[in-house]
Amino acid sequence: MRARFVAYLLLIMVNSALAACGTGDPGVADAPVDSGVDSPPPDAGGGAGAACGLAVPTPCQDGLYCDWPQQTCGTGGGAGACAEKPASCDDTYEPICACDRHTYDNLCQAQAAGFDVTTDLTYCQRRPRNYFRCGYRFCPIGGTYCERTISASGAPDEYRCVPGQCIATETCRTCEAIPYGEMLTCQGP
Repeated sequence: MRARFVAYLLLIMVNSALAACGTGDPGVADAPVDSGVDSPPPDAGGGAGAACGLAVPTPCQDGLYCDWPQQTCGTGGGAGACAEKPASCDDTYEPICACDRHTYDNLCQAQAAGFDVTTDLTYCQRRPRNYFRCGYRFCPIGGTYCERTISASGAPDEYRCVPGQCIATETCRTCEAIPYGEMLTCQGP
């Protein structure tokens, strides 16, 4: 009796496996399986403002890139939002570090290539020659400093390269040495 039961279970498993694989005949189309969940076509992707990222199965549509909160490239968890790629960019050289671990000539060119920027130091370990790291940017060595404005609203901190000498002020109280340069830290509005 037990042998019959095991044989019966084995027969059910084999039939289920064959049904899942389809007919196997290239001339006969398999019937579509209705999962009961409406899903977009595989190449549709999320539109502008849609959630995207590592935890979201739908990538952004063509012409969009995933804009991560806090310039984290998704390393902190959560989702980004699909944003439009710029249609054209100038050739200004203000190098930045992007989520694909490449350095681009400027922010616009990284976004046009489909990548957000990151302040994570594990990305873009190589800095451009004669430049120092400033958040996701790189500033020229000598004659400039990095200014970091800390966001009070939870938005990403802002970084910019400023010509001149790093000098602490009433609102920007900390001027510290960083590798190859200096950073002035300011409290944002």
